[in-house]
Amino acid sequence: MNKTHQIIAIRLAALFSENYNFDLVQIEAQTGNILLTQPKHPRYPFIKIILNSVNDTQDNASEMVRSINNLNRIKRDLNLLTFSFVDETQERPDHQIINLTQENIFSQEVLNHFPSIKNLSWLINDVQQDLQQAVNRINQAALKNRKTRQRQRLFTGSKGALIVIAINILMYLLGMFITSIAEEPTTYMIALGGIYVPFIQGAYEILRFIMAGFVHASPTHLLFNMLSLYNISVLLEKVYGTKRFIMVLLVSVIGGNLFVYIADTQAALSVGLSTGIYGLLGLLIVYLFESQLIKAPMLRNQLIWIIGINLMINFLPNISWLGHLGGFVTGVFAGIIISRKPTWQTFKKNVIIASIIATLFSGYLAINRPRPQNYYVLSDLDVISVWRKLGVNFYADYLEERLSYYYLIEGEGEI
Repeated sequence: MNKTHQIIAIRLAALFSENYNFDLVQIEAQTGNILLTQPKHPRYPFIKIILNSVNDTQDNASEMVRSINNLNRIKRDLNLLTFSFVDETQERPDHQIINLTQENIFSQEVLNHFPSIKNLSWLINDVQQDLQQAVNRINQAALKNRKTRQRQRLFTGSKGALIVIAINILMYLLGMFITSIAEEPTTYMIALGGIYVPFIQGAYEILRFIMAGFVHASPTHLLFNMLSLYNISVLLEKVYGTKRFIMVLLVSVIGGNLFVYIADTQAALSVGLSTGIYGLLGLLIVYLFESQLIKAPMLRNQLIWIIGINLMINFLPNISWLGHLGGFVTGVFAGIIISRKPTWQTFKKNVIIASIIATLFSGYLAINRPRPQNYYVLSDLDVISVWRKLGVNFYADYLEERLSYYYLIEGEGEI
């Protein structure tokens, strides 16, 4: 391996890391080839520095750039930028190659994006010392970039998720206030919009299919769901944007709660945002296949691990696996429908047709859902009492009228 070229390559990598926040992905032990990435860069999300031959791992960067460019939702014309000491390297689509020479001759476009690159030094005084200095520079830059990302990570790309988290926290605090004036421990969950069959069948409260996603049974339940939402939003909200991210979340909440409502034959109470989170998990899987990032072994293994953990969660007590299944299926369908991958157009049309049929069939099942066999009238009366204590008498009167009709007239007097 040419030591001079190795030093220049590491200096160049350090320059990108120091000045343009690129992260070092890999330095190959055998070839010395370097791969850097900066996903937010408007033109070059990947940079390669080739000392010897091109390897398969670095060729994957070309595939990733082409895959990202195929996703029309990303309004950027992205290229892979390669600096090479190998003259025979050939140009390819979405791939700009610059042969490195001591004259530091770079295209105007590259200089526009990376003006400090013209200061790249080829001067070598002491090979070992200069090599160590170059390595130290890139290590220090990597540490600085890591600390910067840690400071920014809390709010980066997750505006919609943070709004949803804030709403859930406020709803939980409101629920605790309601608990302080209620008689039954589950009253606040019913009052704030949990999936509860008598209120949906008797009072026609279809908004509960959304509202239930903003109600939680305990601080642990709330914390777990909010952490899960935030973690998955870090990627998905950047890719799809806040509006589509929130749209898929809410549609998945509705889909998951509809599964619970149709399939659970008792007057059970169901709450929580996990239906929407499982929908986002379905959206994530669609995105990984759509972008072909599923081909990356690290991402694929991590996805398998995430799916395995979530499958095991469904075996825990008091977990609504029906809600999770409904949310997941809804998220997968939504992800395919909002996909803009050209080769998926026929598949997308079939999914849209299937979604319409599934929606109509689910609506029919929901409307004709049988009445539950067991009722919890004390909880219902407590909800009405709470709203009267809060001065919302018009709503309490409405509930009292509708539930009386539901229990006594429609139920033929059986309670």
